[in-house]
Parts: sequence; structure tokens; C-alpha cells
Amino acid sequence: MSTMHPGMTAGFQLVTGVWIDLADPDPAVISAEALACGLSQVSRFGGQIQRPYTVCQHSILVGHMLREEGGDEAAGLLHDAAEALGLGDIVSPVKHLLGPLVQQVEERLLRAAGERFGVSYERLTASEVKAADLRAYYAETVAVRGVHFLDYVEDREIVARAEADAKWCADGLAVLGWRRLDIVRAAPADLWMLRLKLALEDGR
Repeated sequence: MSTMHPGMTAGFQLVTGVWIDLADPDPAVISAEALACGLSQVSRFGGQIQRPYTVCQHSILVGHMLREEGGDEAAGLLHDAAEALGLGDIVSPVKHLLGPLVQQVEERLLRAAGERFGVSYERLTASEVKAADLRAYYAETVAVRGVHFLDYVEDREIVARAEADAKWCADGLAVLGWRRLDIVRAAPADLWMLRLKLALEDGR
């Protein structure tokens, strides 16, 4: 018995009950609720961490870093949207082994998610987003794995910045500094949806 939608090449059912075809994703079926749910259930670093930390929390952190520098928060929040739509957070070595097919699926899903919320693929993959993504990676490594996991990084300024940035991962929530909302703690999925709503309203 198949668990896929009979009318789709690669049908996958979202938490909202609707189906998305991973081979030809329809932006109209993608919702903020489905993305928030998926992102908040997927672990960073392939689960090899000292305490729970999700892609949802990572996306909030990337968005926050961009916002702090006057950048594109919406793109930061959505840059890993494909991982919420059945793809999961495939670690880089596995992506390398799987080759271009997984990259093609990821791009299709990311384009569809971006289109759904009016954020172009070019915005989602902009250099400033990639830079914030990498900065968040280093900070999260310190916060949920340990600074010794960065022993391979020769530029010690990067490590020092990562140790300073790790504060944004306090208690597993990247929510500090948003005095406008007076938020100290919130469920990551709820916070992600709230930040996305505000970022889209602000046009960034």
C-alpha cells in the first residue's frame, strides 16, 4: 500500500492536511503554520548536539542577525523553508554524497516557499543571508556543541565572535534584543510565525 498521493509524482502530506508534490511544488498549499511546524521539529547538526536546538530556532537567529544589521529578516526566516517540507536538515556530507538531485529538490521547494510569501529565490540565497547563516552556524556550534568543535577554524576572530554571538542561543531561544515586542521567551514555532508576519509587513 502506497503512502503517496496517487495523483502526484512525489506527494507529501503537510500537517495542515494538504498535499504538496515535491517534484512540482505548488506555492498555494504552503502555509506559515506548516513551515513553522516542520522547522520546529527538525534538529540542527543531524541531532548531534548536547541539548535540543531546531532549524526553527536557527532560522529565527539568522533573521534576527540580519535585522540587527538592517538586512532582510524575512529571507533569513525562510532561507531553510525547504527543510520544513519533507526534506529535513540533511547534513552537508550527505548532500555531497547524494549529488545534484537533492539540491534540485531543495531549490524547487525553496522557490515555492519564497513565492508563497513574496520573497524571491534571489533574496533567499543572497550573500548577506549566506553570511548570517554561517555566522549563526558558528554561534550555535559554541552554544549547543562546545567551542572545541571549532578547533579546525584557523581564524580565531571568527571563534571569538562565535562565543559572543552564542548568547543569542541562550535557553535555546534566539529572542533577545527584541524590545519592540518585549519578548523574553516564546515557543519557537509561534515566534517564527510572528517574526515572519512582522517582517513581511515591514517589507523586510
